[in-house]
Amino acid sequence: MPAAAAQDKHQSAIYTTGGVWSKLVERVKQDSKKPSDNPQAASRPDSFLFVVGERGCGKTTLLNAFLHPATDKSRPVAAPKPTEGLDYTFARKSSSLANVERKDVANIWEVSGTEAFRDEVASADNLFITPRQVATCTVLVVLDLSRPWAALESLTGWLGRIRGRLDEVYDKFNRRGSKIPSQLRARAKKSFGSKRDDEASIDHTGISVVVAANKYDTFCDEDAELRKIMARTLRYVAHTNGATLLYTSGRGGGDKESRNTLGNLRHVLNHYLFTGADRKL
Repeated sequence: MPAAAAQDKHQSAIYTTGGVWSKLVERVKQDSKKPSDNPQAASRPDSFLFVVGERGCGKTTLLNAFLHPATDKSRPVAAPKPTEGLDYTFARKSSSLANVERKDVANIWEVSGTEAFRDEVASADNLFITPRQVATCTVLVVLDLSRPWAALESLTGWLGRIRGRLDEVYDKFNRRGSKIPSQLRARAKKSFGSKRDDEASIDHTGISVVVAANKYDTFCDEDAELRKIMARTLRYVAHTNGATLLYTSGRGGGDKESRNTLGNLRHVLNHYLFTGADRKL
């Protein structure tokens, strides 16, 4: 008997209707179609992360720390090659312990280059915070505290780009009679905490915005009054825009304090991208 025919005969014998293997395969198929009792176990929509900031502020270093935590925590992370243009990568995480085969996906873009290029990307309909991405989008704005005189301008500039892009996206939804813009703002307000004395002063964007004040190790020895003014200013701008403010160190994994700041960033990004509020509207 030819080898191919013999193989087909063995396979047909294994998967004979009513046989053990046939029943097992059918059961697995049926179980995979059943809705999970745990809503977090179901696969969630893809999330989107944009990492933005000025040239040399440490975007790639922070992104690498999020994607690839250092295995040797006593050794500093090597300086990455500077990014030019628009760089794409992704992260995956198991949907739940009950279903490790099913993965949630976060699509990640790092935006770098000249100011003209950043403006072009931020205004592009098919690149930055598209209507398809808006419900599951997070923007990480990285500031360079080794250049404190430029930090506030960088932050307000990117917040302006984000709001400008969202105005265009929300306008498209509103013209179709969609409630998505109001739903996104309501969700952001609930997540941020609605019972605040200064609630009226907070203008939520509707998406998750994280501000990473990076290279704090180069800033912590500055004059105490300057550090106090900078901290209050960044906290005020982030708070009134419904954003999360974190301080991170650019020294990679070289010391405990740096590792702690990077660990905080990983925790926040994992929450927004994978385990935060339900992203289905």
